Amino acid sequence: MKNLELSTIFGNLAELSKQKDASPATVIDYTRTARSIRDYPDDFEEAFSKGVVKNLEGIDSVSYEFIKEYFETGKIKFYEDLKSNYSEELIKFIRISGLGKRRVLKIYEIFNVENLKDLKEKLSDSKAFEKIKKGCEFEKDFITENHIKRMVFSIDYFESTANLFPRGYIDFFIDKIKDELLKLKSIIRIEVAGSIRRKKAFVGDIDILILPEFNSKSYNFKESEQLLKSITNLGFIKRITAVNSGKKNLSARYQTTYGIDVEVIVSSMQSWSLDLFYATGSKAHIKKVEKFAEQRGYFSGDDFIIAGDRILDINKHKLNEVINSDILSIKNFSSEPAIRSDCFKSDFDLMDFAVYELLGLEYIPPELREGNEEVERAARFLLPELVQTGDIKGDLHVHSFWSDGLIDFNEA
Repeated sequence: MKNLELSTIFGNLAELSKQKDASPATVIDYTRTARSIRDYPDDFEEAFSKGVVKNLEGIDSVSYEFIKEYFETGKIKFYEDLKSNYSEELIKFIRISGLGKRRVLKIYEIFNVENLKDLKEKLSDSKAFEKIKKGCEFEKDFITENHIKRMVFSIDYFESTANLFPRGYIDFFIDKIKDELLKLKSIIRIEVAGSIRRKKAFVGDIDILILPEFNSKSYNFKESEQLLKSITNLGFIKRITAVNSGKKNLSARYQTTYGIDVEVIVSSMQSWSLDLFYATGSKAHIKKVEKFAEQRGYFSGDDFIIAGDRILDINKHKLNEVINSDILSIKNFSSEPAIRSDCFKSDFDLMDFAVYELLGLEYIPPELREGNEEVERAARFLLPELVQTGDIKGDLHVHSFWSDGLIDFNEA
């Protein structure tokens, strides 16, 4: 999939064109093209080969010729020439720093550095601001000490997301991946877990939990292994890179045609709740919950409740009716005050509710599972309410054809 790479190129073209004093109309055209490609729900290269791209909103004739050149030669010469004086990371950094391209480029120029790592080192010097003031003259408050601190913070943030993908980009592929997996008749349930379920802005891979029919009563390791091999034949898979054989389940990691790795965990009816809990993460959150469970006798060593294919009777607590009931319905659990009804999407995708119910914790929505103070607050039923779609009374920000948008105000 070339969508993200190509949309990034046009986004960079827009930024670099500003630096080269291009007309506002040119910058807007590149920006519109970048957004059209970014938001295209299918394979953009395939759309180009079918002649669909010419008719897409937001793509003018100049951008189309650049797109054609990209797919025919693998690059856009105009872009390569334009960016020759700047590193790729600097171009990307300008767009996320929040400091403005003129200010970023001026600081970059003053220190005469080649990359962000060197720039961060220069800016971390306690005398950085004094050096900048001596380096050149500029209008009052154009560069302040707060700008320097903000720039260091922005570089840290940029570095932390360098090898990650924007979740909005990945969201386009989730349904496609689910549809491909459901071609395997044995799979009866799929849930996306990991950082995507936790609604992180950037993700490193896609974690998927699957329930095959043959694991409805007990875990069948042989058939689960065969299922993981069968997944390699699906259209979006390039190759399998790793297989993990645990005590309670099997999982495999795959390279995909979308450019992002997918981890598939084969679960069972008995361990679905706990597998969903662990697959969602984060590691810091899991560690805190395990510690909380250990203090209450529900966790020992590396075993949390489940051993083999049955529920353990830890300290004579009968857990069979609390975790992983064969009747997979949230109705088996009390919903007050441990969880608010507006948190539910479906019975199945919130079955890890049972883990928190068992421990006497308020249900912790995936968005809060980052290992901060959510477990301590859940123990006192003091978790904050999440903003729901219904809480938003209107569009917070709209771009129309008046600037660089793709729609009319009436459509917004």
